[in-house]
Amino acid sequence: MRREVDSIVRQVIQLMQRGDLDNSLKEDVMVVLRALRRRAAVSQQAAISDEAYLEAAASMLHFCRIIIQLSETAINDEP
Repeated sequence: MRREVDSIVRQVIQLMQRGDLDNSLKEDVMVVLRALRRRAAVSQQAAISDEAYLEAAASMLHFCRIIIQLSETAINDEP
């Protein structure tokens, strides 16, 4: 799970550095990534079940992947 998060973060950073990520999408992705990190901290402190944490983390990762794919598609569709 951690490797997926790191991979997505690297991809988002690359898109941001190239200027290929719309500002509103950038903010959406950053909100999701912050929530994912916060959720990890809360789950460690409150001993939330691993299954519930993994489900939430997986859904956020899928959202981030969608954003990255949409961004790449938009880049490829540009004239």
